[in-house]
Amino acid sequence: MNKYYMQSLTSIELGYVVNKKELVYNYEDYAIYEMLRNFTTEELNKFCHPSILKLVEYDSSNKTEFLNTLYVYLENSKKNYQYSNCSKNS
Repeated sequence: MNKYYMQSLTSIELGYVVNKKELVYNYEDYAIYEMLRNFTTEELNKFCHPSILKLVEYDSSNKTEFLNTLYVYLENSKKNYQYSNCSKNS
């Protein structure tokens, strides 16, 4: 099939998953997701900090959710930082 046709199908498929609100999905915006989708777990682990991999292993062995806790903490920290900057600039 035509390369650009396949890219358009990929854009629609991934774009709908990532951002359902959009009406048009540009391949350039979703190419990274296609690349990540095609990597094996071993290949993806090369991009992950060793401490995160240890945390994943620990969670798996001990039935804990520290990685999720870290994620929530970082998300809230980011929101608090954005809020505090917004308040300072007001």
